[in-house]
Amino acid sequence: MRYWYVLFLVAIALGVTPQRQAHAGSNCIQRPETCIDTTFLPFWQAHGGLDQFGNSITGKYARTVDNDTFYVQEFERVRLEYFPKREAPHNIVIGRVGAEWLDYHIKELTPLTTADTAFAPESGACAVVEVNRPAVCGAFLQYHNTHGAELDGIPFANRNERLRLFGAPLTPAMRWNNGTTSIVVQVFERARFEYHPNDPAGKTVQMGKVHAENTLSGVPAPIGASPAVNYLTDTGVTIVPTSVTDVFRKNMPFVGFWQHQASGLKFAATDFRYLDSFYSIPAPEGKKWLTFTVLMQNQRAGDQAPVYIDHSYIAIIDLEGNRHTAAAPIRKLDLPVVPTTVYPGGQMVGQMLLLIPEGTGVAQVEFNGANLDQYVSRLNTVMEIRVAPFVY
Repeated sequence: MRYWYVLFLVAIALGVTPQRQAHAGSNCIQRPETCIDTTFLPFWQAHGGLDQFGNSITGKYARTVDNDTFYVQEFERVRLEYFPKREAPHNIVIGRVGAEWLDYHIKELTPLTTADTAFAPESGACAVVEVNRPAVCGAFLQYHNTHGAELDGIPFANRNERLRLFGAPLTPAMRWNNGTTSIVVQVFERARFEYHPNDPAGKTVQMGKVHAENTLSGVPAPIGASPAVNYLTDTGVTIVPTSVTDVFRKNMPFVGFWQHQASGLKFAATDFRYLDSFYSIPAPEGKKWLTFTVLMQNQRAGDQAPVYIDHSYIAIIDLEGNRHTAAAPIRKLDLPVVPTTVYPGGQMVGQMLLLIPEGTGVAQVEFNGANLDQYVSRLNTVMEIRVAPFVY
């Protein structure tokens, strides 16, 4: 058993960290070297298991903040938090363990050396994955772009799925000199990427055991719950004033439509309506039904890829940054969005039905899909609604 793990168990036994004791009702499922509560097991299995999260270092325990109780289980690389009152899949959140680690270890990070050319911006293998944040380069970029916490069931991670798993980058790639070794790392809100060039292929990029290090270093647990992921995307356009978007919380504009073009495709959305009930199905307390119509035209050349799309691939981002997907009664709509392959020159028109919180409004529409090319690559684009619509 690892030395740090023994220390941690001793600390619990002595009552040093009473807020981290295992919840009495914990239902633990044994896996090699670790035990995972059934609350978190599906998430742990689906998003990388030991490689991504590491071994457990506590059982499940309860925390109450502002009269709201949520549940936590801590692992070597992450802290998972479960919020019973939030809708799936957003009811499980990864704590900001990378940000917490950085606050205590930032002085141990130094700029890259001239030998670290693969991670240098001038290498060309870089991308800005979040606006106004450091670029991600080289092997870190490849790992980042191929991992995410699943939201829509489409292969290949999109921006929101990567944000949910890693958070935004907080540093560029840097050297971490911890007194015994020096490695290339990049710190994200929820993770620390490490580069191990001498390890086997597929293992050169690893997630650091950042939460275990936080625990050993005495980094205090956050006072409040980890914030929900904010899925609003910076689309680079000027949005209308808050006084206008606040009106969206009650009613959307009655006329006009919004449109967006990306990757040879044209998207449009119109006829946003809030309903208290839908086909005699009342909205749950604190919720309202949202219906709207979407159009997708494939304007690509005839020899280019068709696109596969379905209602489960379309989401609404509300004014608070929460993400919502289609509700179960969508089939009752007159013309629901159904699984469709849109060939070049063709189009898809359909209606969407969702449940969103009563006090919010529509900020963005997220379109996902699969390009039916040889790689079955992902389509992901966002339409900004917080702008003046086009009038018919």
